[in-house]
Amino acid sequence: MHQVKLLQLIRIHKQGDTHYLHIMLHANEKTTYYWQVDRETAIRLQAITDFSKGYFYQLSWETTHRQSHITQTYRNESKNLGFICSKRYAEQLTQIQHAESTEQLEELAFLSRNLAFKQETSFSGSRKQRKQSKLPWPLTATFILLLAILSSFTCHAIFTNVNADSEKQEETPEQPIQEEPKPETMLPGDSMTSEGERAIPAVALNAEISSGLDEGMVALTFDDGPSDYSKQIVDILMEFGAGGTFFLIGSNMDEHPDSVEYIHDNNFSIGTHSVNHINFANSSLATQKGELQQSIEMIEAVTGEAVTLFRPPYGQMNEDTKQLSRELGQRIVLWNNDPKDWESRNASNILQQVKSQDVSGSIILLHETEATVEALPEIISYLQEHGLQLVSLQ
Repeated sequence: MHQVKLLQLIRIHKQGDTHYLHIMLHANEKTTYYWQVDRETAIRLQAITDFSKGYFYQLSWETTHRQSHITQTYRNESKNLGFICSKRYAEQLTQIQHAESTEQLEELAFLSRNLAFKQETSFSGSRKQRKQSKLPWPLTATFILLLAILSSFTCHAIFTNVNADSEKQEETPEQPIQEEPKPETMLPGDSMTSEGERAIPAVALNAEISSGLDEGMVALTFDDGPSDYSKQIVDILMEFGAGGTFFLIGSNMDEHPDSVEYIHDNNFSIGTHSVNHINFANSSLATQKGELQQSIEMIEAVTGEAVTLFRPPYGQMNEDTKQLSRELGQRIVLWNNDPKDWESRNASNILQQVKSQDVSGSIILLHETEATVEALPEIISYLQEHGLQLVSLQ
């Protein structure tokens, strides 16, 4: 009897709009598959894994209320990382676990031994690769004869002109054909968009808690939306080709659902800022979980995409907050540049506060206010004049 004992995650792949988990099943023998999963689950797993450091990742068989976990092991150290998964993922996981033979695994339409093979099929469950069509023999022979005739003329022309062209060929050597690289591993930091959409520069956060970026980059972040100013902020960012990240409060979404859609439709990042803007450091674990989980679900219901960024109100948190964020697959985002726009409510003062601090590598804390909207074009101009890349966070 076949029994899968361990489910190892080797890597996460993206081909076009389709996402795969490259997995190894440890049973009576080791077998590898490409598992086609939904985008949201793939993004959440990507956010908590790092395949460049030699970690061993083991996926849990358990899923409870759209939550599961993955164990990260390095040498003798292990830790559990929580993530939110889809219902589809949970159902597929159960099918893999309960497969009683390799043949039953092969029958699962979402599993394939070969990633390239899956791209050529419709995932209907068929495992037979289509045979390439062949030309009839008479047509093939005629085609070969035509090629031979053309080649003889071409060779003669090359021979008669070789001396005249030799110097030109030395000056302009033949350049090798470069194939466009195909994205293999799904990178959250990719700023590529589909044709017709404007690329927004983005960077993926790998740390559990981030308060700054690498030199040369700046992140403009906007708290306490959505609001009457959300669309204006988006329009300004688009005008300057700048990235932006919006941390939204759940209680504001009922009044401005169209603003959430506008932010998302224009490819800017959205994170959660809780439902009611409470102080997490002074709140119970149950209260924190309700605030964070509900706000995530509210945003995902509008955007249809996974939320992976969380900014605790006031930047306040405790150990429960950190553990809860890990369990829910969230990266905590703080800041290292605070222009205090919430305090001065004056565009000139906000701009001067930005200029008075070291801006390279900064995450700038802003809020959705009228003064911020007024100051934003000059803030962006100042940052871009200093050669800084304004990125969205992912």
